[in-house]
Amino acid sequence: DADKLVERLSSVFPKERIYRSTISPVVGTYAGPGAMAVSVLEAEKK
Repeated sequence: DADKLVERLSSVFPKERIYRSTISPVVGTYAGPGAMAVSVLEAEKK
């Protein structure tokens, strides 16, 4: 479930902020029940 996923991600990436959010009903319709996703946003290189 989502709480366990956030826990696991936090343990693997302890210095990173982990955000959790819900999806819209439209996305949920296509993704299906119990769907979860992980997105990664890479910082700009300076």
